[in-house]
Amino acid sequence: KMKKFINQLARIYAVMLRSNKFLVVLSVFIGALAWVYIVNMDGYEKTAEISKVPIKIDSSIPESHNLSILFDGTNYTTNVTVEGSRAKLATFSADKLTAYLDMSQVIAPNTYKLNVNVISSDPDVKVKSCNPSSISFQTDYTITKKFPITVELTGTLPEGYVVKNQEVYPSEIEVSGPE
Repeated sequence: KMKKFINQLARIYAVMLRSNKFLVVLSVFIGALAWVYIVNMDGYEKTAEISKVPIKIDSSIPESHNLSILFDGTNYTTNVTVEGSRAKLATFSADKLTAYLDMSQVIAPNTYKLNVNVISSDPDVKVKSCNPSSISFQTDYTITKKFPITVELTGTLPEGYVVKNQEVYPSEIEVSGPE
């Protein structure tokens, strides 16, 4: 029975190889497999730009040196060019990138221009560049001042009402900022 089955398969195979339709379908299938393999194989890398990646600015080091950072209120972002396989880049997004400034040099009042560092959480996606690649800012010593809080009455009270006592708690506030 097994020999008969094998002989029958061999006849079907021989007929299929002589059929032009089968050979066309087989050729298209093999070509599609080759294309998928080539596009997704290692070494075939593509680049993509991820826009508006937020730049993290850790002020703890300047603050430890009694410094305030003087920014213009801008929410700093950078556009990052990454490289990886087509399959990896298809699912890659800005939340897999961390952009930051290395604040370890910020220890005195000055104007600084620091490079933007970018790290990818996916080891198969490499960071090629970012724009802007640096951020400029100034620092100044932080001072703290106390200001009294006072009550200032405006307008008039309705007839029969009188202000007897004015109390404010706390009686003063502390405000810290650049010198």
